[in-house]
Amino acid sequence: MSGAGATGPVLFEERQRFVNRILGFVLLGLLLLVTLFVWQDFRSHLPADRQLMMFLPAVLVAVLLFLELHVTVQHAGVRIRMLPFANRTIAPAQIARWEARTYRPIREYGGWGVRFGPRGRAYNVSGNRGVEITLANGKRVLIGSQRSDDLAAAIARIAKA
Repeated sequence: MSGAGATGPVLFEERQRFVNRILGFVLLGLLLLVTLFVWQDFRSHLPADRQLMMFLPAVLVAVLLFLELHVTVQHAGVRIRMLPFANRTIAPAQIARWEARTYRPIREYGGWGVRFGPRGRAYNVSGNRGVEITLANGKRVLIGSQRSDDLAAAIARIAKA
């Protein structure tokens, strides 16, 4: 955990990735190697735009390799970052209720990432546990977490303060 800053001490911090770093780099390396061999054989027969499309799977793996969900709870609020897609802070005054729960990522939100579903917005990268926050305006936000009970306890500390 990080130290205290201008917004007080860090009560909870978690970083989650879509892909394990070591496995991701191995997969990316193999994918690039295979793509280069195939590209070398077919580049003279394909237009330039199709040649570039051959590298699309490697680009997608590279993006997943560097994406991370970073959740921090401080007295100033719950900060959710998954750059470049999300950078949001939920102030304690906005939090009406919270609950650590098991959810169905595909059925409830259509998968993982920054998602919108019938239950509201979700920020998740893996698993099926998280904390659902009901905001004062009635909207709901689910934050996926491998430590959902700890996240809920940290939210309880700032929401009751």
